[in-house]
This record gives sequence, C-alpha cells and structure tokens, in this order.
Amino acid sequence: MIESRIIAYSHHVNANGVAEPRFLLNMTQAHIVNLPRAIREQHLPPGFVGGNNHAQRSVLQLVRGLLKHDRVFLCNLLLKNIVDTSHSKVRAGGVPSLKALYTLIHNSLLKNAGVHAPRINWAMLPMRIKVRFAYLRLETAAHTAKRVTGHGSQWTPINDQLALLSIKPVNYVRKWAEMILELDERVFGQGGIVFASFCHLVRLPTDHEVE
Repeated sequence: MIESRIIAYSHHVNANGVAEPRFLLNMTQAHIVNLPRAIREQHLPPGFVGGNNHAQRSVLQLVRGLLKHDRVFLCNLLLKNIVDTSHSKVRAGGVPSLKALYTLIHNSLLKNAGVHAPRINWAMLPMRIKVRFAYLRLETAAHTAKRVTGHGSQWTPINDQLALLSIKPVNYVRKWAEMILELDERVFGQGGIVFASFCHLVRLPTDHEVE
C-alpha cells in the first residue's frame, strides 16, 4: 500500500482485460510467489507450492479480502481529521500536514502487518512517494466533499488517473506532480486547518490544465 509504483489499487486487469504487473493485486501475488519456498510451504495451504488449483484459489481469495480491508484502512487514514470515519472521529488540531499524514500511514500499515516501522527521514523520502500520498489524500477528500451516494469509491478516479499518468511523457508527469504538491500546500499547508473551511479549494488539475 505504501509502494509508489502501484498504478491500480482496486482491480487486476486493464481496460483491455490484460493483467498489469503494477496493479496492487498482481504485485501482491508476485510477492507471494517469490517468497522462499520454506516460507510458502510453512504458511500457505498444502499444495500451493506444487500448483494445486484449489490451494491457489484459496490464497487468491484471502489476498483479495486482505487488500479490500487495507484499502478501507488506508482510506480512513487519508481522511484523518477531514471527516468522521470508522477509524477515528474529527478532533481538535486540524488536518495533518503531508509529512505527518505519511508518517501516520507508514507506521499504521506496517504495524497492522506486524512489521517494525523504521523511523522516516522525510528529507530523504523520494519525491514520487510524497506526490503519491498528496494525490491520494486530495482525491479522497474531493470524493468525500462531493457526497456521492450509492456504489463507487475514490479508487475509481485514482485508478483512472494513475493509468493515464502511466502512458504520459515525463514532462507531463512532472508538471502534474508539481501541481499536486502546490494544491496540497494550498489546501493543507503545514497542517492544523479545519477542512470544512477549505474544501472548496480541492479541485484536482484536469488533463487540459496540465497540458
């Protein structure tokens, strides 16, 4: 979930029905396949290593369930002090800065997975990761502000935008990233803002504006 190379969070094939290696589900499955044989034999269903269809389907079903849970968990973290969620209520202190948000997400996801979370050096963190989580929060906040009812989630526009970026030239992606960081600074700044007072500013850059 904290991998910035992901280009789709909630499906495993593209519009043409082709599996894309950088889709979250496919990346997770590839990670499992590449685990040491001893670990796979110890922790996965009997027959998985040998290619048993039933064992592999059961692991796939488990992975899908875990990723669905993690998407909800990540969404709740992205909305920290923006709206009340099943994870936490809006509290005094305002919305966290991008640095505080990423630290919260990084530590919470690793703790949730039972992994020790190393201290984050924000200055050394790759810019693509800062841009990714600024974008995820902005898109999630924008989706929440629209008060959309019925089926759907912020993952649909996120998947669409990341798919678009994957085929755009470097100059386009760089300009888009700059606009995302500028928008994050304008809306959330150094943290502490009350989102209701700034929600009207959350308007993601269009393809035309980036061009």
